[in-house]
Amino acid sequence: MNLNLLLQHFDELIVSRSQVKELRQAILQLAVQGKLVPQDYKDEPAAELLQKIAAEKKKLIAAGKIKREKPLPPIRKEERPYELPEGWEWVRLGEIVDYGGTGKHFEAGSIPAGSWILDLKDIEKDTSQIVQRFTSTERNSQSTKIPFCKDDVLYGRLRPYLNKIVVADSDGFCTTEIVPLHAYQSVSSRYLMYAMKSPYFQSYVNARTYGTKMPRLGTMDGQNALIALPPLAEQHRIVAKVDALMQLCDALEQKLQEQESVQPDLALAVFHEMEKAVGRQALSHAWERVSDHFGLLLATPQNVKKLGQTILELAVRGKLVPQDPQDEPASVLLQKIVEKKKKFIAAGKIKRKKPLPPIQEEDRPYELPKGWVWVRLGEIGFVNPKQNVDDEAEVSFVPMKLIPICWGQQCTSKITVWREVKTGSTHFAEGDVVLAKITPCFENGKSAVMRGLKNGIGAGTTELHVFHPYQELVLSEYVLVYLKTARFLQEGALKMTGSVGQQRVPKSYFAENPFPLPPLAEQHRIVAQVDTLMQLCDELEAQLRQAREHNQTLVQAIL
Repeated sequence: MNLNLLLQHFDELIVSRSQVKELRQAILQLAVQGKLVPQDYKDEPAAELLQKIAAEKKKLIAAGKIKREKPLPPIRKEERPYELPEGWEWVRLGEIVDYGGTGKHFEAGSIPAGSWILDLKDIEKDTSQIVQRFTSTERNSQSTKIPFCKDDVLYGRLRPYLNKIVVADSDGFCTTEIVPLHAYQSVSSRYLMYAMKSPYFQSYVNARTYGTKMPRLGTMDGQNALIALPPLAEQHRIVAKVDALMQLCDALEQKLQEQESVQPDLALAVFHEMEKAVGRQALSHAWERVSDHFGLLLATPQNVKKLGQTILELAVRGKLVPQDPQDEPASVLLQKIVEKKKKFIAAGKIKRKKPLPPIQEEDRPYELPKGWVWVRLGEIGFVNPKQNVDDEAEVSFVPMKLIPICWGQQCTSKITVWREVKTGSTHFAEGDVVLAKITPCFENGKSAVMRGLKNGIGAGTTELHVFHPYQELVLSEYVLVYLKTARFLQEGALKMTGSVGQQRVPKSYFAENPFPLPPLAEQHRIVAQVDTLMQLCDELEAQLRQAREHNQTLVQAIL
């Protein structure tokens, strides 16, 4: 049987709690189809059980313990959802239980002190577990209650999709939104509970609930529901098997839950250790931890994304590639930029602007390697520059929604003429870095280097900031690495201005942000290494997703 194959390979095949839930449903469906345990021809058939139930009802009616009810309609052939094994019978739920129990209602003051009072909220959905238990003394409830007996099946008819069904372990009183079902002697209460939790019964109930805000199952629909009734001996075998399998599911679910809680914390700890490592030896040790626990740390796409964020952070801290003492230091680059600005101002190409505030010690979030300098972004380029192009010139138009989130993805664009976008749009040129400035797009890292623009010019929607670096001295792709770091995005989110839903990162945060500037040669090495590692992360993430999809397909096929 396929279920046996699945159970033999729990650890390899079941990799998520959602699959455990599907497995539980499959077990219950197999149980009520007679496919979970073998039939025994020596068992007293269900048809004889029904005769015993009919005889039991007559005695109870004669003794005045239950009322004579109108017979339920016979079961038509077209109503039966599937074929049953020999010895089983299709019955209506109202035929094999006293639906609603005694039918008596007790006012709050007439309930004996110390009695168990069960509310719907005390039952955990799906699990058939009582999560809290109160007596009439502890729960000062003023509403009418219904009595129930030990071994009654207690069915939550309000919002039945929550699947709140338990077998009472003692006598008590319940809210009127719970229906006590007193099974006759030839029916196992626990089998009945499992049958009512099966996918078939749940589908029937969900199709017949009424009410929008407080959906519930009506009494007649409940009584008319079909139940697959096996011989009593087989009912007990089914319950024993389901109990054992559900325990296995519980253990597996607990294991997966622990993994889900441990993996992110462990990954964050290791990646944080990599970011904070001082010296090559400490960083090498942190990388070794990743290698030693590769399967655990990088078992989910979410953790691979965290690794990608760590790679970006290491890059802008000078820890991703080795420094070369032969590189021209960033301080020389900065001086060249200053000289270039002076020439542009003298030629009237740019205006002289108020100097940005100097970077203080408290502005520096971490120490930089030798040869690097802290600068403000506005010192090494222009923020939100304007372009001047002939009105009929063809240019690229890139709306914010086409700006990618992931590293290395290229923007797509459409061609338009300049007069259509010269006003009311954001402008950029070939090699400029664009950044979404509205939430949540900013926090998700929507940013890219503009490449392949028509005539080297482009425009976008107004939700973008643009940075035009002195490209022969500052590599645009290195700037992009910094803009995608978690630090830049998280601190920018705290600086947002505007009303809720329309918040934006101000230009001042963008222009005045402290920026770790390495030598130009090292910028190229960093970008090349980031390209390589992020591509590996993308491939690993794709493999994980593909493996999950294949696993899901395999499990579904078995189920």
